[in-house]
Amino acid sequence: MPTKRCAIYTRKSIAKGLDQEYNSLDAQFDMCMDCIRRHEKDGWVFVASFVDAAVSGTTVHRDQLNMLRHQVRAGEIDCVVVYKLDRLSRDLGDFTTLMKEFSDHNVAFVSATQSIETHTPEGKLSMNMMAVVADYEAAIIRSRLRDKINACKAQGRWVCGSAPYGYKWHEKKLVVDRLESATVRYIHELYIGGKGPVVIARQLNKEKRLYRKNKDSGERIPWNSQTIKRILTHYVYAGYVKTDSGLIQGIHQPIIDQETYEKTCQRNNEARELRSGLDQKEHKVIYPLKGILKCGKCGRLYLGTYTIKRGVMRRYYTCAANRHDYLQGCASPHFGADQIEELLKGYILRFRDSPQVLAALIRQLPDEDAGRIADALYSIDTALGDSTPRELQKVFQAAFESIVINDNGEQLDVTLKKGLE
Repeated sequence: MPTKRCAIYTRKSIAKGLDQEYNSLDAQFDMCMDCIRRHEKDGWVFVASFVDAAVSGTTVHRDQLNMLRHQVRAGEIDCVVVYKLDRLSRDLGDFTTLMKEFSDHNVAFVSATQSIETHTPEGKLSMNMMAVVADYEAAIIRSRLRDKINACKAQGRWVCGSAPYGYKWHEKKLVVDRLESATVRYIHELYIGGKGPVVIARQLNKEKRLYRKNKDSGERIPWNSQTIKRILTHYVYAGYVKTDSGLIQGIHQPIIDQETYEKTCQRNNEARELRSGLDQKEHKVIYPLKGILKCGKCGRLYLGTYTIKRGVMRRYYTCAANRHDYLQGCASPHFGADQIEELLKGYILRFRDSPQVLAALIRQLPDEDAGRIADALYSIDTALGDSTPRELQKVFQAAFESIVINDNGEQLDVTLKKGLE
């Protein structure tokens, strides 16, 4: 008699009760094992168990389910056993997809507590009917949950899970956290005063006003520009909650006053309007030295950035440490992009007196650009001035292996591509 390799899949939607010595996942597993033992005479053997704890059945994006599917596709499993059909999925579309996947790999599907065995016509009929019922029940649960959430929002309650930074939960209500709320007000003060999210993050980290603790390590998390932006754009700090019809006054205490909130919103809107006012195609920002300009102090790459003031955009290169290393940054200043690029245009102008080097440079260019740019480079005096930023980028990338910027921009250590030395 051939052996049928059986895998057990169990799932629980919420974490409540999982810390008990014998929980519902254990009960599901035992019921599935009893089912396998009843079929031992048919060659059924247990080979693997897959457990998704505190994961919804309305999505197939589950770690253990993905591992189960991988083993099904690899031909390592002959039968999947579950406690009930809805443990596998509560979504009819997802369930149908999983059943087809099992069928395509000749894998049977069995429910330990329901008359579902996909190797019989009756079992397939029962399975399809129960899948429809499970999908309906999931829809009812979602509808009730949505109604409950909307009712709480209409009462001005915060129903978005964990308490936002600056608040904490107390008797199912948001209450102001004294220390964190002071930092929230400080962030708004710095922003209204003209500082941007990156600068604010670095200043908070230097002042040891770190973010909340990491749940795993217990250590305080440094601030970054994204967490600063979330605080600067969130309505909860002005005492509001969001409903389907818009913002309403919440029952929690505001951390910032209305005047501060309006000033923050005004600055956010001004920046957004300036950016949206630019034609994206016409003003797409190109940084010709991207990936080759390096900092002489810390060795990191220089990144492109820009500012928009009074509708005018200015490009800069700044050390990556000043964009991403929010704990300390780098002492290197930022430089105007036009200033650095003009210096390097002058460097390439030296090639006009060396036809061999100029020819070697042209060979470094991508095939689709080489001909047109080559014609221009032979009259190199005007070519670099007439080149578009994207064409200039291709010339720089073809010419330079790396460029290290030292002494506050007064010295450039240039390394040419092989064959151009």
